[in-house]
Amino acid sequence: MFKRGISRGNGARADEESRHGNLECDERVVRIACCIPSEKMQTMNNQDLKQESWDHSRYALQCHLCAPREPNNEHRLFIAQLSVSTLYLFRDQRFRGYSLLTYDSRHATVLEELSNAEYNAFMYDLRQAATAIRTALNPDHMNYECLGNSSPHLHWHIVPRYKNDPRWGQPIWEGWQRNEFTISRFVLTETEYIEIIERIRKQLVTLKTSS
Repeated sequence: MFKRGISRGNGARADEESRHGNLECDERVVRIACCIPSEKMQTMNNQDLKQESWDHSRYALQCHLCAPREPNNEHRLFIAQLSVSTLYLFRDQRFRGYSLLTYDSRHATVLEELSNAEYNAFMYDLRQAATAIRTALNPDHMNYECLGNSSPHLHWHIVPRYKNDPRWGQPIWEGWQRNEFTISRFVLTETEYIEIIERIRKQLVTLKTSS
């Protein structure tokens, strides 16, 4: 049902960094580069390519987060469809229950673009998702982050925090390299992923029936 992740030791990580060390742009830049004429590519540096990629995503010319999207991929696993958004479990689980809530109704990149009704529905979904995650996993704290620096399409990072997590008392990305959660992904077994997903789904059903 779910594609199983593969953990990497230090040696594998070093090999991967070596293989990819000469790549100057991430996968989004590569995807968008295919839409740029070759003559223009020759005059663009990496920063130009990243800006072009971001602009394309910003204006929905090629947005990988617009619905419909794959339910499961190398970065996320489907949990549930909510009123105007979809909840996914993030593949990296160093923060147990780390999830993503992605806006579905249309392409939007900042909260102020939403109508009052859209905003209220999205915030309702966020509260439902967060309540389900907190009840299912009993974290010590919760982080909510809506950034859009790499992927402008509206989405929330919902990050349960625990007193024994690797960044307790700090922002979750502080002190790590860019793309740390992809390069050195903390993966679970298929059974462990399913267990977390089912616990969150159960709480979402309970919330829905009690509202």
